[in-house]
Amino acid sequence: MPNIYERPFPRDLNAPVRQFTSCCGASDKGCEGGVACRSCYHYIDDYYGVGEEEAFRATIRKPSMVKKFNEMLAEKYDTYDEWHDALMRKTRAR
Repeated sequence: MPNIYERPFPRDLNAPVRQFTSCCGASDKGCEGGVACRSCYHYIDDYYGVGEEEAFRATIRKPSMVKKFNEMLAEKYDTYDEWHDALMRKTRAR
């Protein structure tokens, strides 16, 4: 079962957190039987947070997902709005 890493935005602690599933690099989604990966719908087994990056990284099976996780950790967004706006710009550029 996949795990999920959650990181709050430093200046926006009441906003939604940045999430990354070990299977797909997605966020979570509430489902009938619990909480699942928003991409593949496999149920989430454990949650990891700030300070548990190495333990979470050890649960990722695909090298491509390790790379995506490292890229996510390198992001420097202080607020949810900064992250969301950057994501929208990236999506529109495709």
